Amino acid sequence: MFYIYIYTQGRSGWADKNMDGPRKDMKALLDTIVEHVPPPKGDPAKPFSMSAVMLGSDHFLGRLLTGSISSGIARYTYTVRLL
Repeated sequence: MFYIYIYTQGRSGWADKNMDGPRKDMKALLDTIVEHVPPPKGDPAKPFSMSAVMLGSDHFLGRLLTGSISSGIARYTYTVRLL
């Protein structure tokens, strides 16, 4: 097991791997996530499927569904049904 330390300040919008770094943007945090988190294993050519984890609602947004996409691509114009 190993640890990765990223020094950040969200309100100011900076992240860096060194305590005395340039503190200009969040690039160090995002690069670390891309480097250590594996890409999804789903096939984007297959039809859209998703494992729902949480179903909720909001007065302004409507129904909300949170989960993990198993295959396919979700687009803004798609209609999604719960089975």
